[in-house]
Amino acid sequence: MTTIHISPQLADKLNRLAEREQKTVDEMAEAILERQMMLLNITDKPRPGSGAALLKSALEADIHAGDLAGNSREILEKEFPTYLRGRVEEQNKED
Repeated sequence: MTTIHISPQLADKLNRLAEREQKTVDEMAEAILERQMMLLNITDKPRPGSGAALLKSALEADIHAGDLAGNSREILEKEFPTYLRGRVEEQNKED
């Protein structure tokens, strides 16, 4: 847990809003942040095709650098179609 210092006025607003919505302050803050991130088109997920997305896929597939060269065909056959589908789906969402 992390402590964040906010003004008493902001704390009061959060408490009143959370009480009105019958949620905890943490739940209310999370909902507010999620909505704002959605409005700004910010996501916790890496953009498909980005280095971060490829790294995430490699980590999820438990691919290690030593295995990469020897298993490149298998990796391409298993991971690349999923990657391409994700790219197409993301492109369709943007259009």
